[in-house]
Amino acid sequence: MRPAAAAALLALAVGLTVIGIRSGGEPTPPGTTPGRVPAPDGEALFAQHGCGGCHRLAAAGSEGSFGPPLDENLRGASFAEIRRSIADPAAAVAAGWEPRMPGDYAARMTRAELDALAAWLAEVT
Repeated sequence: MRPAAAAALLALAVGLTVIGIRSGGEPTPPGTTPGRVPAPDGEALFAQHGCGGCHRLAAAGSEGSFGPPLDENLRGASFAEIRRSIADPAAAVAAGWEPRMPGDYAARMTRAELDALAAWLAEVT
């Protein structure tokens, strides 16, 4: 291939990347970068992992009573404290509550999912 043709193809590829066209001609969804997975949604993870079945949380509309009410128990907690309480629940048991939360969320969720869930909980409590 001649240098001019190669340069034109390279310019076309860069241009398509800049305007968000992926292979197959589909536009890149807003808030994403081609080749990257969108950040997990903390609220969706709360529902997906059944957290509301045990915990009361106004932001999620959940009424669980098996575990501590998160509106009260997480108020003022840092992101790091909340993340640790999910990943290692026995290390951070709320006062007056028995350690009943499954201890395998760190294995069931990716690091990004744990971070997203903890960040969302820190935001809504």
